[in-house]
Amino acid sequence: MNWLKTSLKIALPAYIISLILFLMPLPYDVRLNALCSCIFSSCITTIVIYMFDKNNNNNPHLFVTKMVVSIMLKLFGGAAFIFLYKIVVQPTTNYFVFPFLLMYLYFTIFTTQHIAKVVK
Repeated sequence: MNWLKTSLKIALPAYIISLILFLMPLPYDVRLNALCSCIFSSCITTIVIYMFDKNNNNNPHLFVTKMVVSIMLKLFGGAAFIFLYKIVVQPTTNYFVFPFLLMYLYFTIFTTQHIAKVVK
């Protein structure tokens, strides 16, 4: 259950930031995207952390495979999220992408930091 504790430790500040963004006087679609992006990114981060913590052996091929899968999951999942959000919510401006990029960057930094710790 170490993976769950790590995921919560990473996700809690992001949820606080997204709630602050949601309460700011921004367009509704930007505020909604801040919350949706945080939920999406924390789910992907939890999956990636679980994947790396589940079977931690010294096989370099397995590490490379896990790394490629995690990058593709985040990349294609993020693109699908933005595409579906644009179709469903129909935002008025294109600035709705910025909260997603901030959350994506935040979770990418801390996920990479955790993976570096696990590999050592």
